Amino acid sequence: MIGDFENSLQEEPQTREQQVLFYAAQGMTDKEIAHRLGISRETVLTYWRRIRLRHGSASRTEVVAKSLQIKASEKINEVEDHNQRLLFEIAERKRMELLLVQASSRLRTLMDALHSGVLFEDDAGRVSFVNHAFCTMFDIPFRPKEYVGQEHKNLIQRAKKVFTDGNAFADRVTELERLGEPVREERFELIDGRVFALDYLPIDPSASVQGHLWHFRDVTDTAHIHRRLDEHREKRRFVSEMGAELILVTNDAARSTVAAYLERLGTSAGADRAYVSLAGPDGREADAIQWCAPGIEPKESCVPKYKGSQKAWWLQRLHDSSVVNVDAIENMPGDATDEKAALDQSHVRSLMLVPVSAEGRFVGYIGLEAVREPQRWDEEVSSLLEDTGRLVSALFRRPEATRTERSA
Repeated sequence: MIGDFENSLQEEPQTREQQVLFYAAQGMTDKEIAHRLGISRETVLTYWRRIRLRHGSASRTEVVAKSLQIKASEKINEVEDHNQRLLFEIAERKRMELLLVQASSRLRTLMDALHSGVLFEDDAGRVSFVNHAFCTMFDIPFRPKEYVGQEHKNLIQRAKKVFTDGNAFADRVTELERLGEPVREERFELIDGRVFALDYLPIDPSASVQGHLWHFRDVTDTAHIHRRLDEHREKRRFVSEMGAELILVTNDAARSTVAAYLERLGTSAGADRAYVSLAGPDGREADAIQWCAPGIEPKESCVPKYKGSQKAWWLQRLHDSSVVNVDAIENMPGDATDEKAALDQSHVRSLMLVPVSAEGRFVGYIGLEAVREPQRWDEEVSSLLEDTGRLVSALFRRPEATRTERSA
């Protein structure tokens, strides 16, 4: 900086008067100055008279000294201004660095407090940051800081053990890094039945910070809701298809068509038996169609054969338009002892019966039974049984002529 200042004092000025002062300060005589500038000595003396008048000095030495002092003062001020700007820039950079450190600290604190797992991998494939939730979600021991600096693939190898297909998960992670394209909501199923969603974000190579950001969220509840919605849509579609086909079915094909739909219904509900039992005018079973899963013996009648069966506990409930839903036969009420014994004979472990009505009158029921393993059927299945029973009831109660006409 001092050298620059001294050089600035040695810079040759532009005007003639400044040039005369400049060369005089170098120790040159008027004659030498005149020769250097290519003018006469008299002209140099004319410039000196003007300079002395402007500076109010009688001697040449005083004029040169004042001129150098003014120029030096100007350069000092210029240097001081430059130094002030540098000091301000340095202070501003320090302030920005402090803000970045504080922001980074707050961001790390925030990510550590998240219930979702976060892992940041640098461009060299090493772990730069991993939060507590990540370690907890993947059952990884030790504190997160102990994994910083390790290779990212080591953590992935540990994490893949919780997935139903860990190798497929690890291969997908490698593929995402290779493709370098952002991914959101890619789902993976865990051994314990949970579902994790992966969000992947590659950091722009042109940015000052480069790498890969991995974000894992437990979306088990949401996944189950979506699965239930899909199941609901499938069941509604099942009823619609059944209704459309039964409108045109002929009498000869009626039983086989209903049996086929009972098979679909029982299979989708995880049942071992599915049946429709229609009652005659006397309340006894007039017609029935039954489906059984492979290896399950069919029942002789959908109505258990024991004394007083027409007054059975479940028939009373069905006549009252109530759904019979028994998760475990041993949990049936005390007044259903005979019914429980009859079901034991058929090896029934769970039971659901839904009443079928026509014009406000009980005309039968549609049922599901579990034989091999107990089942817990919800209101969705009950609603599906009700719709299916209503369609079957309409089929068997309409005149043959109407059915044949519609099938033509």
